[in-house]
Amino acid sequence: MSESTRKRILITGGTGYLGSNIINSLKHRYNFIVLKRPSSSLERIRNALSDIELYDVDSLNEDVAEKLRIDIVLHCATHYGRKDTDPVNTIEANLLLPLRLLSIFKKTKHAVKFINTDTILDKNISVYSLSKNQFKDWMIFFSNDNAFINVQLEHFYGPQDDKTKFVTYLIDTFINNVPSLDLTKGEQTRYFTYIDDIVSAFEIILDNSDDFVSGFTDFQVSDDKPVNLKTFVQLVKKITGNTITQLNFGAVAYRKGELMNTNIDSSAIKALGWKPKIALEEGLGKAIEIDKKK
Repeated sequence: MSESTRKRILITGGTGYLGSNIINSLKHRYNFIVLKRPSSSLERIRNALSDIELYDVDSLNEDVAEKLRIDIVLHCATHYGRKDTDPVNTIEANLLLPLRLLSIFKKTKHAVKFINTDTILDKNISVYSLSKNQFKDWMIFFSNDNAFINVQLEHFYGPQDDKTKFVTYLIDTFINNVPSLDLTKGEQTRYFTYIDDIVSAFEIILDNSDDFVSGFTDFQVSDDKPVNLKTFVQLVKKITGNTITQLNFGAVAYRKGELMNTNIDSSAIKALGWKPKIALEEGLGKAIEIDKKK
């Protein structure tokens, strides 16, 4: 495919973990225009800079949008609202930014499709899940005259992810032989999907994007096998070779509204030809091996 015939994709969150992996994997198949903040670090996409375009989010307006001739907006920017973060920051990233993009690109002459990265969490769990679900409602509201593709993810993981995320936090804890770790009872079950499998799901959706003319389409993407969190933590500890860290299960109370089990239906994305290829132990082994070398 020549560069002139490649689809042009405006991606938010392109400097983050998910977005950067999508760019680094697909930069020779699609033309990515990365919408970033002036302060965003470009470290994760440093090897792709010659293949992509960069735009500061504040510089995007209707005139610029018209000139860019975007085919797809891929919204990967996510704010998790952890700890004592101001909820406004979470709402800005997860709801107001994509609504602004939707408003801008609805006014361009060039038809633009919208792919959104979502969560499977119930809206009442946190500010994060509430803001994500609110934007989903807006997509459905506008879906009569635009194509919206919503990609719901649960836990995804991989090497060199942000240390505030659960899996990377566990790996870092065990690699550094932290004396003890306080945890909930770990009775929850979750699906953990390796980053390469997540990227391949987005690749398949992008490859089939011409089939989405209008309306709202929802995909749930996850590994096939749920795992008990207590078992998962013990597995991560085992693969790291840690024999020191004391695991204090039950030392932390479940959060209000804790989701104990998730019901994932990945049949829609599998109908497009996707399937997870990296088994849990293999994926954890890869992530741990690379993270140990950092």
